[in-house]
Amino acid sequence: MNTTLRLCPFILPLALVAGHGAVLTAQARADRGIESIGDPAVVAASASRETVVRLRSLAGFRVDGRVPPVPPMPPLLGSWGSPADFLGSGKDAELRMVGSDGVGHVAKMFVQRSDPGLEFDVSELAGFLAFQGDGAGARQFDLAFDVLEAELEPRIAVTARLVELAAGDGTVAARSEAGRELWSARAVGPAGWPLALSRAELLRYLQDYDVEVAEEAKIAAPITAAAFTGVSVVVIPYVLAGSSDLVLMTQGIVSRPHREIERRRVGVEGVPSLDVPTLEVLAWTSSERIEDGSRSMVGAVALPSDGRSLALVVSAERISARPAAEGLAVLPTTALTSRALQRGYPRCAERSEGWANAALSPTASPDFGDLTEGPGPIEIGRIQDMVQLGLEPWIETTDVHMVGGCLVVTGAAEACAQARRIVAQLEDALLQNSAIEVRVPLGAADAPEAGALLQSVSVPGLKGRTHTVVRGIETLDLDAYYVEIASKSAILNPNVSPVFEGLVATVSLRPGAQESFGSFLVELLESGPVTRRPLEGKDGGDLDIREVAIASFSHDGPIPSGGLVLGDGPEVQRDGRTWRSRVEVRAR
Repeated sequence: MNTTLRLCPFILPLALVAGHGAVLTAQARADRGIESIGDPAVVAASASRETVVRLRSLAGFRVDGRVPPVPPMPPLLGSWGSPADFLGSGKDAELRMVGSDGVGHVAKMFVQRSDPGLEFDVSELAGFLAFQGDGAGARQFDLAFDVLEAELEPRIAVTARLVELAAGDGTVAARSEAGRELWSARAVGPAGWPLALSRAELLRYLQDYDVEVAEEAKIAAPITAAAFTGVSVVVIPYVLAGSSDLVLMTQGIVSRPHREIERRRVGVEGVPSLDVPTLEVLAWTSSERIEDGSRSMVGAVALPSDGRSLALVVSAERISARPAAEGLAVLPTTALTSRALQRGYPRCAERSEGWANAALSPTASPDFGDLTEGPGPIEIGRIQDMVQLGLEPWIETTDVHMVGGCLVVTGAAEACAQARRIVAQLEDALLQNSAIEVRVPLGAADAPEAGALLQSVSVPGLKGRTHTVVRGIETLDLDAYYVEIASKSAILNPNVSPVFEGLVATVSLRPGAQESFGSFLVELLESGPVTRRPLEGKDGGDLDIREVAIASFSHDGPIPSGGLVLGDGPEVQRDGRTWRSRVEVRAR
């Protein structure tokens, strides 16, 4: 909103001096040393210039302390947890808050440097930034405000598409172009703000019972739960100072039923059967630097259930204008300072409610220490120090101010260009793309290359960031009973726990002088069939007995150009045969 008031050159200065809009009496003016309104010199000076009040709305800036919502990822069955905190917990939001004092300071410095002789004032007024001065200063104020509004709050449109890949042996990108679109959604928001896109279908099922027992009575009260199927994606887009490129930080989940919900008998008198859903899950975090208007893609080959392969394609484009003003540079830094995706997926031993503590021994999952702990983000103050050091030749005529996660430079055009070059060099060095592919090929004992792929997932990732992918099947097992006892009655209370089979990989790549370096933590879990184990006690009861084979691999060091074979995974039963599995990681 742009509002201009052209006011009487005599009354406005007096009203503002008096404060609160009051008009001073002649005696009050005399007491304060203010010249008489009838003084010919004052009249002549006032008549020679036009006094303008310009009001610009601050509604487009995040100046009210709001924290961007990070939508929680939907609950599944709980076997590997929920990566709800991958994209930050509001710390980035504190950095991105744009204060009205910062906008006012930059606008004031820009107007002052454009003409040091101008007399003007800039202040906040009821949700507006108010300028008072002559017409030339108002035009400079408008120009500075337009640039700040466009660069501090750039609007980004994000589109997500779930595609069923076309059959064939081509690349994931080529197969997605020829594939069938299953879902799409679009969201618009400012850079640095989480944008959520989803479509959910909740499968309600009978999960458990709350057993109550009295002196001579007992009852099982049913408890239902909902399993998520569908797509949920959260994207944080960032703009760059040195180019029109965008950086996308993404996390997502794709879940679909693996088979119909199974009704499983409990085997305890007075306790009805339970429902057991089984889901196929693809979950990931990723990051990528893309050209404005282009796309980032996560692809996964089919699980054995139905032969379908999926790709999640995210594209982004800047839809707000980019006005320019000589002598003013707004340099976004949040792609460098963001805490999003800095820390990887929780390590195996941290999934305390997961498969490791369900039907398996808690010691079945090793703890690899801080392997997945990535380096912390760059502090914006450190970037500001580097910029100021590079502006030494212009230090007396240049102002560098921190506003809403951006460095704002006012001064000579050469100084602004030098500051932009410094930040651009940091972006080029620290925002390098890579691609990560985790593959699990199968081979027969007598023909290792004769089998197909059990798993293959490709995820884009910026070097230096930690990324995670989860791909597999999860279900529930009836693994324990709790005993409820009264004086003349007792009952077994069934307990179900989630079980996961598939791939969990945490990968962090680091740029090297001659080759890439990486830290990997990869787990492959293969589940055998469930065996029903009846209990011989008076009250009966059946337990689910399941064998889960686990292979865990860690690596921290150089990655050969042809990829890295981490080792042999569990044996896999497919089509009545036993296959050997092998875990491979490729990166570029």
